[in-house]
Amino acid sequence: MPFKNQPRFLASTDHGGRYNQRELPTAMFQAYLDESCEQQDAVFAVGGFVGDEREWRALQTPWLNALPPGVEYFHATDCFGGREQFRGMEIQKRTELLDKLTDLILDRTIWLVLASSMSRPIPRFLRKH
Repeated sequence: MPFKNQPRFLASTDHGGRYNQRELPTAMFQAYLDESCEQQDAVFAVGGFVGDEREWRALQTPWLNALPPGVEYFHATDCFGGREQFRGMEIQKRTELLDKLTDLILDRTIWLVLASSMSRPIPRFLRKH
């Protein structure tokens, strides 16, 4: 067996080599996701970013510092459309913000994830309250 001496797990956080042989190490990941549903086309999509909780912790301060005054959080749809907190902000400033936030993500070990479905039943199970 080529992997005989390898631990049997897909991902783990740093346990310093300490774990019970009966309990495999686990990993804690955080995800920031958003969904979109186009009922007329029966398309349902979820996308966002996933990373180890330590990566998100390291990203938090630079991310919040990059947000301009009056912007408490980043929502791409609002930024692209100049809505909500981004109302009145010139498109050049919004583009610069998006570039800066993208660079911050690329500096971390955080992955882009996406899933979509062409099936009508899925959105019914995930309706908002």
